[in-house]
Amino acid sequence: MTYDPDRAAIIQLRLDIGQLLDDSAELSLLQRAQLRMELLRIVTAAEQQRAAAKDTAAKLTDLHERLTRIVLTPER
Repeated sequence: MTYDPDRAAIIQLRLDIGQLLDDSAELSLLQRAQLRMELLRIVTAAEQQRAAAKDTAAKLTDLHERLTRIVLTPER
């Protein structure tokens, strides 16, 4: 098996997103569930080869950025 930077990015993003979801007290239970379902949809599409690795990495990057904004933005 050769090194694939897209695969490596996907794995790292999955880990980072999972960690953020687990550790973020700012998220409600409903928000966590919705974001986790979105993560599962993205990963499942990739595993079933319905999405290219580059597309999957891009979608995971977008999810990670949105999640980070939610966590870092103070509630008003």
